[in-house]
Amino acid sequence: MQAQVNVSEVITKILMGMMAVLEQQQMDQLKTVLQMNLSKYQIIEEETALSTGMDDNNDKIKLFLATLSIEGKTEATIKAYAIEYRVFFEHVNKNFRDITTNDIYSYLAYCKSVRKNTDVTLNNRIRMLRSLFKWLAAEEYKTKNPMLKIRAIKTEKLVKEVLTDEQSEIIRCSCKTERDLAIIDFLESTGMRIGEMVKLNRSDIDFTNGQCIVYGKGRKERPVYITGKSKVHLINYLESRKDDNSALFVTKRAPHNRLKASGVRAMMKKVVSNSKISNVKLYPHKIRRTMATNMINNGAPAEHVQRILGHASVQTTLQCYARLSSYVIKDAHRRYAV
Repeated sequence: MQAQVNVSEVITKILMGMMAVLEQQQMDQLKTVLQMNLSKYQIIEEETALSTGMDDNNDKIKLFLATLSIEGKTEATIKAYAIEYRVFFEHVNKNFRDITTNDIYSYLAYCKSVRKNTDVTLNNRIRMLRSLFKWLAAEEYKTKNPMLKIRAIKTEKLVKEVLTDEQSEIIRCSCKTERDLAIIDFLESTGMRIGEMVKLNRSDIDFTNGQCIVYGKGRKERPVYITGKSKVHLINYLESRKDDNSALFVTKRAPHNRLKASGVRAMMKKVVSNSKISNVKLYPHKIRRTMATNMINNGAPAEHVQRILGHASVQTTLQCYARLSSYVIKDAHRRYAV
C-alpha cells in the first residue's frame, strides 16, 4: 500500500538526522537545497501493516517540535511546548483535524477556572497553541486554523523588580565562597542568560580582551564583556580549583561536575537567606534585568543593550528591562522639553 507524503515532512526528517553533524549555518543551507530540489516532486511512501501513519496527534507534535529544534529553539522551550500540547490534547481528547475554535475556548476556560491560571499563563498557552496550529495549517495537515479567532488577553504591564545598588552589594558580601562571588559578578558583568553561562568552558574566556562568545536563543552567536571586577574574582576562583573539568563553573563537591542552572538558583537562594535582605528574591534573570536597566539608566542606547542581551527586537529590551529612574526621566525632561 502506498501513500503520498508531505515534502516538508521528508525534509524535516532529513534535517533531524543531520543535526548531530552539521552546524546551524550548514543546516540552513541544506534545508534551502532540499526545498529547491524536492518541491517539484511528489513523494510516495510505501506503508506496511505495522505502519502507524502520520495522522496521530503525537506524531504531528513530535514533527512540529523537531522543526522548532531545527530552527534553534532551546531545549527548555521545546520541553515547555511539549508539556502544553500533552495537557491540551488530553483535555480535548480529539484528533487534531477535528479540533475547533470552541474546543480551544473550552480548554482556556478550564485552565482559568479549574487550574486557576493567570492571564499571563493563559497567554503563554495561546501562544504555544497558535504556533502549532499555524504550522499544521501551513503544512496542509489541517484545512482550517482554529486559532485565527483566538486573541491574546490584555494584561497589565507591570514593571518587574530589579536589585538596588545596596542589595547587590549585600548579596556580594554574603557570598561564602570564591565560586559563588565569581558567579554573581559574572552574571552582573555580562548580563547573559543562565542557560548560556552554564554551557561555558574555561577555554571560552578571553581574559586578555575581557570577553567571551556565547550562543543564545536560536543558536545566535554574540560577544559578551567582562568587567575588571568580574575578571579578578573569576581568575581567583579558577586558580583555586583542583579539578580538571573543562566547565567554567562546577559543583563544590567531588567529582566536581559541570554546574547546572538549578544549582545556580539553589546557590542564590542560600546566599540571600544568609544575608540581611532575606526577604528579597534573587534569581539569575533578575540579575540580567538589573544589569540591563542600569545600563539604560546610565545612558546606554537601547540598541546597544539589545545587542549585549541577545534580543531579536529592541522593543523586547525596552518592555522587559527598562525601568527608568525618576532622575533619568526628570533629566530628560529638563534637556529636551521645550
